[in-house]
Amino acid sequence: MQINRDLIYKQALIRGIQERFQFTPKVDDLKSVFAPGELKTFLRSVPSSFYDVGDSFENVRSGKFRVNLHVHTNKSDGTMTPLEYLEQSAHYSNKIVSDNLPSYVSAVTDHNNFEASQEIVAMIADEPEKYKNFRFVAGCEFMFLDEDNGFRFPAFEAVGLGINPFSKELLQVLDKFNPINIIKKIKEFGAVLSYAHPIRYCQGNGQTPEFINYLKRIGIDGIESNYQYVGFAKIPEISEQIAESRRIAKENNLFETGGTDTHGKNIFHTSAQKIFDTLI
Repeated sequence: MQINRDLIYKQALIRGIQERFQFTPKVDDLKSVFAPGELKTFLRSVPSSFYDVGDSFENVRSGKFRVNLHVHTNKSDGTMTPLEYLEQSAHYSNKIVSDNLPSYVSAVTDHNNFEASQEIVAMIADEPEKYKNFRFVAGCEFMFLDEDNGFRFPAFEAVGLGINPFSKELLQVLDKFNPINIIKKIKEFGAVLSYAHPIRYCQGNGQTPEFINYLKRIGIDGIESNYQYVGFAKIPEISEQIAESRRIAKENNLFETGGTDTHGKNIFHTSAQKIFDTLI
């Protein structure tokens, strides 16, 4: 049953915390950490508008921006520390919390790096009451290399959401392109693997039916259908490309994810700093 699988996932996190951080939390201390089954239930019901920050971050300003599943910290090529990410996320969550809308849900997806996810899970477990209004997803942006697939660009990226950041087997391969055969290990507890920023691959394989079928065949089960990288906001076809991603997701029974892909000093995006300052 899924509940048991989620419990096993959180027990694995506890073992990782014990080994690396030398304390033993309870399962209840990890309520703010989404297990894979909890995440999938959420993804099946979340309105797409909860991802949509818009060019001027209207949803951030109004507190309606609720889901950001693509964020980087300074453990890869971002600027925020894991603590800054967590404190900002908790502050925003507390500010917008209501009985009618889901809490703010966010994932750290550093490039081939679990360090931030490990630290954030441990900080949440150490002070669960402090982060009770926030929902964290342990993630990673994996680079995959499959030179034998026959496509124009053999390398592509996918964000793993609901991964076990303490997995020793995964840690051993993070310093290189990940071979396709580790996908089953990434999804050991049911993690979602979502094809990252497909609109940025419009000159390569992009969203062609052949490439989407290939991704499904190797175990990719999601697509970033609302990728909000602000640097692309002025591309005239951006809305059409997002609409196409959503169509592909529905036709192929893929989970829909999205996020700002921020590498800056706040949880939204570098361009949103002034707005973020008004929320403090």
